[in-house]
Amino acid sequence: MQTLPKERSIAPDQDSMIADSRLPVAITCIIALQALTPVAPGPGIKQAGWQGLCTVANTLEKGPGRAAQFLSTVATTAQVTQKLTLKVAIYANTIKTPGQRAAYAALDDSLAKKAAEDVTEIKSNVDKLIKGAVLPAGLVGKVKEFFGFLASGSDSTKTGYFLANAAGSANGLGRLEALNCGSKSTPTTAIAKQLAEPELTNTGLTQQGTTDVAGSGNACKILDTASDAAKFFFQGSKTVTYVGELLTYASVTQTWTAKNPAGLLADGKAKGRSQSAAAVGTSAFEVALK
Repeated sequence: MQTLPKERSIAPDQDSMIADSRLPVAITCIIALQALTPVAPGPGIKQAGWQGLCTVANTLEKGPGRAAQFLSTVATTAQVTQKLTLKVAIYANTIKTPGQRAAYAALDDSLAKKAAEDVTEIKSNVDKLIKGAVLPAGLVGKVKEFFGFLASGSDSTKTGYFLANAAGSANGLGRLEALNCGSKSTPTTAIAKQLAEPELTNTGLTQQGTTDVAGSGNACKILDTASDAAKFFFQGSKTVTYVGELLTYASVTQTWTAKNPAGLLADGKAKGRSQSAAAVGTSAFEVALK
């Protein structure tokens, strides 16, 4: 019996389908890897730009100690008041004059109410104090992660390049460790270090030094005019790159440059499109990346 030839399928073979399905995945991986490219060497951020942040982080770290201090103070007051209430009650029973006994009884009743109020205050504030200790702890963790990112910058054999100190050195890791914000620093014990009164105001934390907040001299000017940003925040006249070198900021010319895949230079590299740093913000980045 004659064997008929097999009908040829018009569908693509399985290998082709697998290859085609891998293409979008491969492109996605390439984009992801490019975005995760380590930050290239750039200008160090001056000490005035991160010293204040480090101080705030260390201050907030004492929050649990402050909460424990409050609870301890109120609990001690309640305990002392309860003991005093008992002593007054015992003494009142030794008084024979009805008028004096009534006066001591009234005092005893007042002290008992004060002790009860202290106990109520402890119970009503425990949840608030726990939240007040946990939330700053989360913020401190994020700040320390940010310092870790800055410390990871490198230039040749130098590390911590982004943490330039006030003198202009390219290595600020020593200064970071000295301020207890480096990799060697350990969290403070909750009760061992408490917030001191000079560190607090009625509205929050005390400003830590005029060099970080005055807006003159070597003050940090992250959100000031473009020229001040280059002078006070960035170290030197070099450029710094972000997002795997997809975005570059030049501190002297005050421009953001984004890679433009629509055009290529003679050497095959992507053209850059500049955007004035005076309008830096979400809209500026969107314009730069178009």
